[in-house]
Amino acid sequence: MADPGTHGKPRQRLPWRGLFVLGIGIVLTIVAMTDSDAQEPDPVHVLTIDGDIDRSQGPYVQRGVREAEAVGAAGLVIVLDTGGGRLDAALQMHDALLDAAVPTIAFIDRSALGSGALVAVASETIVFGADATLGAADPERPASGAAQTGDAKVVDAVRAIVADTAEGRGRDATLAAAMVDPSVAIDGVVDSTRLLTLDATTAETVGYLDGRADRLDHALDEVGLGDAAATERDRNLGERSVRWLTHPLIASALLTAGILLLIGEIFLGAFGVVSVAGVAALGAFFYGHALAGMAGWEDVTLMLIGFGLIALEIFVVPGFGVPGVLGMAGVFGGAWLTMVGPDLEVVTTGAMVSTAATILIAFVAITVGIIALLALGSRKRKEDRDRAQARGEGAPGEPDHEPAGWLKWFGDGDRLAHDDDPPGRAAGEGAEPIDEGAPLSTAAAAASREGAVGVAASDLRPAGIAEFDGFRVDVVTLGDYLEKGEAVEVVRAERYRRVVRRARSTSTPRGADEPGPSDG
Repeated sequence: MADPGTHGKPRQRLPWRGLFVLGIGIVLTIVAMTDSDAQEPDPVHVLTIDGDIDRSQGPYVQRGVREAEAVGAAGLVIVLDTGGGRLDAALQMHDALLDAAVPTIAFIDRSALGSGALVAVASETIVFGADATLGAADPERPASGAAQTGDAKVVDAVRAIVADTAEGRGRDATLAAAMVDPSVAIDGVVDSTRLLTLDATTAETVGYLDGRADRLDHALDEVGLGDAAATERDRNLGERSVRWLTHPLIASALLTAGILLLIGEIFLGAFGVVSVAGVAALGAFFYGHALAGMAGWEDVTLMLIGFGLIALEIFVVPGFGVPGVLGMAGVFGGAWLTMVGPDLEVVTTGAMVSTAATILIAFVAITVGIIALLALGSRKRKEDRDRAQARGEGAPGEPDHEPAGWLKWFGDGDRLAHDDDPPGRAAGEGAEPIDEGAPLSTAAAAASREGAVGVAASDLRPAGIAEFDGFRVDVVTLGDYLEKGEAVEVVRAERYRRVVRRARSTSTPRGADEPGPSDG
């Protein structure tokens, strides 16, 4: 009989047992996840330094340390198999490892010789692989060559660095010094005729070995990180590009192209695609060295000052005087400091001389390039003149009114034309008097319009200064050499200077013997 309280409907039971089971499942899941999070080991980041140590590997290790710190890695492993290389790059890695906030482990897979020894000694833990060797940290040791005798100042500096590092890591400082300086002798370990090199057995005896392993996973087991997930960190595109951009041949080519194009821009006074390419070449030169930690703002500033002095020599005091010499020295010095790097105390004399020779070769190439451009331009102008004469245009022996085509490779400057000026004003055909109270730039522009005749106020080689109606204006010839005092004619008006040629008229131009308008 149905329960009267249900009005004839069957009783609905609540799913208590199902809810209980579901709750137990949720609790167990939370506990499992919490336990899993507690037991999951932090990752281990692995960096590989093999082959020659170059300038790209310093930023690579610096970034690796930052990334390991950012994720709270259980450790940072540096796998070493190098015979040495760039000392400045090794010191970058050395400093990054000393400042790292995560445990650092050096796994010497085969060898950590030369500058690679500095990286191993800077690590907190050193694990030797089968037949691995450590030492021979001569600053002059090439990556694939025999040890040499380094500069005394560099040897002293590196010896002090590696000895302090070893002592800070709880290792014997004298042993570390013996890896750098052959004059350091240790009884029963090394005499004073060679640099110290340690194999696994000797390293264990003298306290430079914290474990042995024949491969990376075994090395992680040796240092208690066998359960951690090892993550390989490779070099990114920027770090790989550093190797090429800082290579002496490529760096000198970029320097040559950039300076040659910009000097051509200064001579020809326009802003075109080629000058942009020059800026891009110098930008790539500085970018590669800045990423490698070698270039600073002081180097760029010194080179910019050099370019400014060269421009001053060309436009203000034509010839070859003090500004030009100082300008070339500034450009040379800025490039040299960029390629050598900021740590001069650890740069050997050989590296300094080699860098200076590379830059000198670049400057020889720049000089040859400028001469070639001028020669090519002269030949082109002659061809243009011959074609003009064949068409019956122009006077025999005189260049065509338009500049040679090669000048247009550097762009075309805007002309200082005034649309409201009457035609022929500068040429003397119904010219209106120049308002002496007008700004000098406006009056000078009117006095040196196309067709105006003036006098060379300095030797034009091909750039210099000419005088038009008493106004001194920066000019450049079509490539000819004109002496001071010769009459010149404006054939092209550009933004801030005039392109001139020898005046066809033999009459004395105004400005040579007659006073012109004053600025007041």
